[in-house]
Amino acid sequence: MTINKSVKGNFIWNLARILLTIIFPLISFPYVSRILGTDGLGKVNYISSVSAFFVMFALLGIPTYAIREGAKIRDEKEKLGKFATEILLIGIISSTIALIAYISLFYFPEFTNYRELLIVFGFSIPFSIIGVSWLYQIVEDYKRITLQSIIFQVLSLIMLFIFVRDRGDFIQYGLITVFSSVGSNILYLIHARKYVKFFGYKKYNFKRHLKPILIIFGMSVASSMYLNFDITMLGFMKDETSVGLYSAAVKINRLVIVLISSLSTVILARLTYYIQNNNKDGFEKLLYKTSNFILLLAIPATFGLYLLSEPLILMFSGNEFKDASLTMKILSVNVLFAPLNGLIAYQVFMPHNKEKFSLYAVLVGCVINLILNVIVIPVYAQNGAALTTVLAEISVFIMGLYLGRKLINIRRLFNGIQQFLLSSLSIIFIYTMVILITDNIFLHVILTTIFGCAIYLTTLKLFKNELVLELFQIIYRLFMKKSKQRIY
Repeated sequence: MTINKSVKGNFIWNLARILLTIIFPLISFPYVSRILGTDGLGKVNYISSVSAFFVMFALLGIPTYAIREGAKIRDEKEKLGKFATEILLIGIISSTIALIAYISLFYFPEFTNYRELLIVFGFSIPFSIIGVSWLYQIVEDYKRITLQSIIFQVLSLIMLFIFVRDRGDFIQYGLITVFSSVGSNILYLIHARKYVKFFGYKKYNFKRHLKPILIIFGMSVASSMYLNFDITMLGFMKDETSVGLYSAAVKINRLVIVLISSLSTVILARLTYYIQNNNKDGFEKLLYKTSNFILLLAIPATFGLYLLSEPLILMFSGNEFKDASLTMKILSVNVLFAPLNGLIAYQVFMPHNKEKFSLYAVLVGCVINLILNVIVIPVYAQNGAALTTVLAEISVFIMGLYLGRKLINIRRLFNGIQQFLLSSLSIIFIYTMVILITDNIFLHVILTTIFGCAIYLTTLKLFKNELVLELFQIIYRLFMKKSKQRIY
């Protein structure tokens, strides 16, 4: 089974999926936040964050490990089928244990008022493991991943407007959230037969997978603790209103991070394939181009989110969430560091079988986050949680660079950063001009985004930035091609 798909093609399909994943929340979140309010939204996000830990235990480190190891044998259908079966069986066992542990929450008095939501989000635990979406990433079938995602996002959006109509409909919102995230997994499992045959093999070897899976799992635990535990701790140490405000800021922040990280998610299998076949030039060329792409997007996005935090919160969440604007300003720094940490962890350490380096880095972040959360959340609530998350992310970044210094050229990883920083200053100028011209917050966002991006890219072109010049060449070729088609 030979895979011959271009990184550009995969990127386009994955980017389309990511864009739609962003567009749908941009439609649904303003509606939900206004209907449910800070308390209703806080309840759902609180239980969602709790269930996320059990989903993490169910998944162990399986998806990341499976993509890396499966990419090495993706051209051998028999080996890939046996490998996929072993991974699926390990996942079934881990999800069963996680589900049993999750059920024990019903006996804790702290969760008495959340039992219905606990039942709803409990479905995400077994359904997360059966999706085998990692198989589609191994064979680079991003087209199917994208199309199924679109279908379930559209269905979820329709159900949202039909069934979530007042503040008491947070249970319905929870059900729709679960359906949106794991609904397509059954279809993934059924269609997977196109690529591999599950079961029917002899001499399964589960032991060889356990050590690397558990190392990646340890990394996932530590990472999730400093990325998600802030919401859980806010729920325990403060109140649902603080959770709702923090969730509003995090929602917008993470949507931007997901968009910026879209290329990184499609290249793990390809980078692993390069390493396995000793193609160092191919590995380095793809890696450094990806890091340049992340910097190209992340630096101006950080400036933009900081400046537009209040109008964005008001637009997408309403006046009730206005206090979340400072939280969003603090979190804007993460837009730069989170995608870079993802690149180092999954595109540098994983292909080199150095997942333990990722574990060390995120353990440092986790410890810093937990200690600081205990200190600052009681005093500064959601703003304290945001600050500790940023400091944890920066500590992971520094640790990742230190551990990866012998695997990659650190200086080359940040090639062109001076140009991106200088060009991003134009966004401040544009924003200042816009707020002098109009008081309309919608126009603040639209005009700053459009003119800020235009001047940013134009400035980079004047700097003769290679990535931007290539982007302009692609646009020019597409424009010329369409012009010729109209002529003929």
